[in-house]
Amino acid sequence: MKYFSFSLALALLLFSPVAVSAAQFEGAEEYTLSSERVVEDNLYSAGTNVIIAGSVNGDLFAAGSNVTITGSVSNDAVLAGGNVQVLGRTGDDLRVAGGTVIIGEDVGGEVLAAGGMLTVSNAADIGGKAYLTGGLITIGGTFNGDVLIDGDEVRFDGVINGNAVIKAQTTFEIGDNAVVTGVLKYEAPDVVNIPASAQIGSVDFTKITVGDRTPDSDMISGSFEDFFKGFSVAFKVMRLLMLVTTVLIFFFVFKSKSQEITEEGIKEFGWSLLRGFVLFIIAPIAVLVLLVTVIGSSIGLIIGASYILMLLLAKIFGAMLLGALIFKLFKSKKDKKETLTWPAALTGAIVFWLLGLVPVIGWIARAVFMLTALGTILYLWYKQVWMKR
Repeated sequence: MKYFSFSLALALLLFSPVAVSAAQFEGAEEYTLSSERVVEDNLYSAGTNVIIAGSVNGDLFAAGSNVTITGSVSNDAVLAGGNVQVLGRTGDDLRVAGGTVIIGEDVGGEVLAAGGMLTVSNAADIGGKAYLTGGLITIGGTFNGDVLIDGDEVRFDGVINGNAVIKAQTTFEIGDNAVVTGVLKYEAPDVVNIPASAQIGSVDFTKITVGDRTPDSDMISGSFEDFFKGFSVAFKVMRLLMLVTTVLIFFFVFKSKSQEITEEGIKEFGWSLLRGFVLFIIAPIAVLVLLVTVIGSSIGLIIGASYILMLLLAKIFGAMLLGALIFKLFKSKKDKKETLTWPAALTGAIVFWLLGLVPVIGWIARAVFMLTALGTILYLWYKQVWMKR
């Protein structure tokens, strides 16, 4: 229980209206921080397309379908989106997740990055450790700390002033300009060809078969044990970033519908929760019954696909509903502003993720908001689609 209280208190402290005075919340479907602007506080921004061309003298949190950073960030940067380009300097740590991720400038601290296609360009200089995971990973630049890379295809032609652990599921390539001053430990299906011009301190190779991502016990001994522990944390952070991205994108793209769902969910919370619980129990049974019949199998597939989609939407709108309720606690009864704002949506995503870290109680709380959102979606569909058919 104490962990639940701590997580909730932490989220409220960081993201509640009390903390807004120490940060700027800005968002739009097309959001741009112009090159002339300087933000002296932390900046939280979101939109379908987000461009940060100005300077942020604090932390930057940005999420969107496309996120491009060409300005400078003095402290940490946390970025998530479909396509993310970091083309400006980050003063401290960088946390980034996306379908396509490009890191093209200096980072003063650590880097934690995940992407379907992840690239660190030759111009980048990374000040601390780096944790990189993805599909196709292309590495240039200079790393002034230990590096952990886990990908399907890994192409390395940069400089690592430290140790490197690299896991390549299918392909691992080392370029002519590659440098590793410490130990290179790598897992791959085959021994990598190391060019004569490459400078590698020492090499430790472990052969793996395709689909095998279990590290050899020797790979996680000594100083590398902490590295893999950090990598586990990295995946948790990536899940948070992707949830924040999805929630904020849905908020800006489907703002009126998001507002309607949260307002209805708050107004009829009990009934919505009951509807969601009933649907959660009955729908899978109905799908199974239909699938075993010749005539109903196609209908069962359609209902099953619709049910899965509704569950995914329930997670997104459940997080929004949670954020709207948290912000409502700080509103006076005279405040008639809209129920759901984008800071509230952001708060909901953060707290929803934090609840997932709390065994039993946290999971139950998440389930309550998901089922409430599910019941609300069902009710609005019945009212606006089925009744008007």
